[in-house]
Amino acid sequence: MPTYEYKTVAAPRRAPKASGAKGPEARLARAMQDLIAAEARQGWEYLRADSLPVEEGGGLFSKSATVWRAVLVFRREAAAPRRAEPDFAAAPRAPGEPREPFLSVAASPAGPDRAEPLPGARRD
Repeated sequence: MPTYEYKTVAAPRRAPKASGAKGPEARLARAMQDLIAAEARQGWEYLRADSLPVEEGGGLFSKSATVWRAVLVFRREAAAPRRAEPDFAAAPRAPGEPREPFLSVAASPAGPDRAEPLPGARRD
């Protein structure tokens, strides 16, 4: 199953004038079309539009107001490689067979006799 990354972009609030677009609805549609096409050129797939409440205002002498803002949601497949799935089909170990250690410790270059103890460790 593919993994996706997501991106949100504020939807246009005002539609700029466009040649061939008559009326505010056609201009807004053209602005949305241009924005979606620009994101698609960068590899983003349009997913949906959402309206979200945002609390704005609230200065020194005024109350804050909740306004609704529209965002466009895009997605694309994540470039990061997926983690390898564990191999549960590996051969089971025999009852007397030792287990592999969870953590391997590097040996001291001076040898095991001259390894310096960890701070706070007792020497036996």
